Amino acid sequence: MALKGRLMTTDVLLSKGIIVDALCPLCHSSDKIVMHLFFECDCSFIVIVKLIPILRTLKVC
Repeated sequence: MALKGRLMTTDVLLSKGIIVDALCPLCHSSDKIVMHLFFECDCSFIVIVKLIPILRTLKVC
């Protein structure tokens, strides 16, 4: 979804004319854009790191 621009981040919603809060709801420090969500946000990084072992046991990744 992120690669196709279909992940509903602030930049995508604003481009569709939808008014939203621009700050990341997790860290409150940056815009909610795809790059921030996956590569810059410390909070989402923690979640991803904790999910990887769980997904490996489920053989998802």
